[in-house]
Amino acid sequence: MTGNSLGNIINGGIAAQKEDWIYYRSYDGEKIYKIRIDGSGREKINNNKSRGINVAGDWIYYQNPDDGEKIYKIRIDGSGNKKINDDLSWDINIAGDWIYYRNTFDVWKTYKIRTDGSGKQRAD
Repeated sequence: MTGNSLGNIINGGIAAQKEDWIYYRSYDGEKIYKIRIDGSGREKINNNKSRGINVAGDWIYYQNPDDGEKIYKIRIDGSGNKKINDDLSWDINIAGDWIYYRNTFDVWKTYKIRTDGSGKQRAD
């Protein structure tokens, strides 16, 4: 299970697709919306600024610039918003049960943390 392509993450992770839905960062304050690939069913997911969007399972993972670029997750239906870490996190990506990210407080070292927020460790 991966949350997004590396190319999209490097370019800000502005969108991710899961099945027939596209999850994307809007221009109305960088909030997350979802829309069907046929253009129907547009729905707002959250009210936070959101970057580095990853969709894995029933969750959307993202950086929250309003909270120091910390990683958050929210269900694809917009419920259950939860902070995952307290690091300044960039280039987040999901692989299996792990979130990989660069921590700018630690000279851009790579870390990983489980998708439930436990088990933080250096990954490089």
